[in-house]
Amino acid sequence: MQDIEEFYFTRFAYKHMKSLVTAIVVFLNYSFSIVTAEEWKDSVNSLQVGARAPMQLKVEQWIRGEPFENLNRGHVYVIEFGATWCGPCRAAIPHLSELAKKYSGKATIVSVYTDKSVAAVESFIQRMGDRIAYPVVMDNHKMGMQKTWMEPSGLGGIPNAFIVGPEATVVWIGHPIDITDDMLDQIINGTFDSRQATAKQEKKRQVVAEIRVAEKMGDFERALKLINQLVVGNPKNPYTPVDKFRILLQYDESEAYAYAGRLLYGQFSESESQLFYLATTLTSIKDKLEKPDWNLAINLVNKAISLCKDDKTMSYMVKYKADVYFLEKNDAKMAIEILENEIQRLNTLHSNEIQDVKQALIGQLKVYKQEL
Repeated sequence: MQDIEEFYFTRFAYKHMKSLVTAIVVFLNYSFSIVTAEEWKDSVNSLQVGARAPMQLKVEQWIRGEPFENLNRGHVYVIEFGATWCGPCRAAIPHLSELAKKYSGKATIVSVYTDKSVAAVESFIQRMGDRIAYPVVMDNHKMGMQKTWMEPSGLGGIPNAFIVGPEATVVWIGHPIDITDDMLDQIINGTFDSRQATAKQEKKRQVVAEIRVAEKMGDFERALKLINQLVVGNPKNPYTPVDKFRILLQYDESEAYAYAGRLLYGQFSESESQLFYLATTLTSIKDKLEKPDWNLAINLVNKAISLCKDDKTMSYMVKYKADVYFLEKNDAKMAIEILENEIQRLNTLHSNEIQDVKQALIGQLKVYKQEL
């Protein structure tokens, strides 16, 4: 599938912005994974909870961490699959880093990046610095890790994580953001109930489906009650608050803006991805709002930009900010200034990786100037 950032930002006419943002927000919030077409293959579903885990790590390259070739019995491992271009994967990094630090010596987290370019992964990991506190590997050109983990499990999306217990069996499979301290404590001490955990995951899927139906029917009060169940069940989940914000916008607009402000200075204060999702959520349903708070959108994206460590992603955020000024705040002068400053910044980088986004900004700048 096309890179989410490329998919979202290579369309320059703002009349397409609403549908693009809506597609991304709905896709991320309801499916909780990014699916690529080539991954949808027939599977024997041999790697399920209870199955013996593949003990050999068939990787192309260790990007970060001390290399090892095999998993050891008696130790707990979290094998997470992600990619640099995957928004939900990036959003899970702080949570995984927190777990890696807390359970150092008891559980090892390994993130398997499935990008096509080793250089892209190396560059991303370098920019992230100590924000990634666990080993990162690159899947080999034959996709050895995907063939031994993802395909036998029947999974077709990222991020996804496998937890291997002390007995070298898979004890849990799911979204990495759903891995809790209690789960790892129980897995480490041998009291984890895989069946109960699977039942809990199924209940969550049912609640998400009910939220979808309630929102579609306009029953926002019920949707909020249901989504609060998810917030209580896993308060660290970064997706649920974005869903809640979207629903609140359609139920109590003023409370929605107050809620987003609390997220800005609280739970999301260090999460650029989630701050940006909040801003684009506002854009995606602006036609349903009485008084869209564009100053809030600017504040959210400004904070996201200040936190962002990836030059390409930062430029996409800047472009969104310029679009808000130009089309929503009717401030063409500020929009042009924002783009010109960002193009100047990119000119100092001399990197091939940012050439496409630079051309996108140049194209958008021409559009703005033509419409003055």
